[in-house]
Amino acid sequence: MTPLFKKIATAILLVGIVSFVKLERKSKHSTLDIKKTEVLDILSTHTLYGRPDGNYSFFVETDLIQKVRGAKKVNAKVYIIERATGKTSLLASENVQIQNYPDAISIETHPMVDDFEVFALENGDKVIGCSSETPFQFRDLMAFDTIYNSYIRATNTLLNIERTL
Repeated sequence: MTPLFKKIATAILLVGIVSFVKLERKSKHSTLDIKKTEVLDILSTHTLYGRPDGNYSFFVETDLIQKVRGAKKVNAKVYIIERATGKTSLLASENVQIQNYPDAISIETHPMVDDFEVFALENGDKVIGCSSETPFQFRDLMAFDTIYNSYIRATNTLLNIERTL
């Protein structure tokens, strides 16, 4: 190769690298503002199966808090994610008791919030308390199939069990 050809090839390579670096550094402006976004409207139009549609997605993250004989205490957090930017926002967070058998004794019956009532989900899991203040109630969000199915998948993965959707 001639020295002139090497210089031209190096220059084209450097220009290509620099142009792609500038392109990646540009960040898209996020419109994720939990007070402005109509989360309940998005959830009501969100499809359950198939290819995801829309600008937002929902997921549930679970962490094991306590494991006792007959039951497990899990913290479940519901998030919304904006697909364009990947930014997330916490919607709800609650502590849930997942029983190994139907008549297990509650791990915790005294929640941190005075007006909180213990309630059961469709599958028998008991929501026994909240762990932080969040913009939405866990009970309201679990009424949507998208969130409920994500909760079941997250707890199945965490506890290595197989519960049906």
